[in-house]
Amino acid sequence: MAGGLSPLILTYILGGGLVLGGLGLLLPKSWGWWLAIVSAAFGPLDLFRIYRSLFAAINLDNPNSDVVIRKLTLFTGVPALFYMALIALLLQRSVKTTYRISS
Repeated sequence: MAGGLSPLILTYILGGGLVLGGLGLLLPKSWGWWLAIVSAAFGPLDLFRIYRSLFAAINLDNPNSDVVIRKLTLFTGVPALFYMALIALLLQRSVKTTYRISS
């Protein structure tokens, strides 16, 4: 760990970005839209960064490896789907018009 930073610092930054972006969306401010969409775009990449070593460490010779793979896929897939749904909602024309985002 270089510099004593937590390996989850990116996760904390993205979570804070989503919270602040959500507040900006409630106000409705264009900076809230930008912060929410950038945080949601980097969310799946952060999930991949966190879980890739767990997927790589799976012993496929273990008889329970299929259960482990299903659970890890669920743990990564559900949040990734939420990120993708948020991006899809934020990119709708009516939402972009509300927050004064040009096409």
